[in-house]
Amino acid sequence: MAIGNYKLVEKGIRIEFFQDDYNPRKKMENLTKMVCFYPPYNLGDDHDYYKSDYNTWEELAQAILSSENVLLLKPLYVYDHSSITISTTSFTYPWDSGQIGWIYITKEQAERMRTPPDKFEEVMENEIKMYNTYLARNIYGLNIYEDGELIDSCGGFVGDNPHTNGMLEYIDKKYHVFFEGVDSISEVI
Repeated sequence: MAIGNYKLVEKGIRIEFFQDDYNPRKKMENLTKMVCFYPPYNLGDDHDYYKSDYNTWEELAQAILSSENVLLLKPLYVYDHSSITISTTSFTYPWDSGQIGWIYITKEQAERMRTPPDKFEEVMENEIKMYNTYLARNIYGLNIYEDGELIDSCGGFVGDNPHTNGMLEYIDKKYHVFFEGVDSISEVI
């Protein structure tokens, strides 16, 4: 869905940006698995655990550890104040934050993705960072029109800086003039 137009020019070219609903937990293969309970939101990955089966987060952790071949398990916390942010460390605001589940890496997934153990923490943090970008609605797409006809459309650009999010690499160089002086898509939509 389009949320705004960037520019119209005399030659009938229009570039339209939109916030992309690209959920990296659904559309990418991840090394980690997130088991979350935070109604009314459906955060993390699909799973077969039920919050009502556990009295504490530690009980859930034990269930995960006993049913899956887990190599690394960390608590997952949320800070929810006008937007949602998640982390493996707790936040300092107890009234707007708390634990929502666990994030972990299984032996099977590590082998499938050929990830060495010394990279587990780094990959876990990068996947959380990517998911936070999605939760902050900071993933964009664009439609390019010429004379009213849609000639190109693409989404999944992470971050709102078109110079660093891959957008300029994707589009034809003739459209780069539209991006001169633009460091943030959110400033022009």
